[in-house]
Amino acid sequence: MLAACPPPDHEVRYSEVPFGRDEPAELYDCDLVAMTELTTQAQNAYVLAERLRRQGERLALGGLHPTVMPKEAAEHADLVFVGEGSVSGQSL
Repeated sequence: MLAACPPPDHEVRYSEVPFGRDEPAELYDCDLVAMTELTTQAQNAYVLAERLRRQGERLALGGLHPTVMPKEAAEHADLVFVGEGSVSGQSL
């Protein structure tokens, strides 16, 4: 849903990165990488987030875990989204 929010002149790409597999190379050629995570995925997401940030990528984290633990998530990201995103509602 949120991928529909940026202005039309922005390119949005979607990737899933299964644990234990290499992430797509195009993640290292973005203006912003946005990741969503559940608590069960948090440590794996933080490892990937730190790898991306070491290479100079800007990173945003959102989802259930960052909503509950925003200070922890902020240690691994440049931006943290808290709460639910909505295209048709008031919140984003």
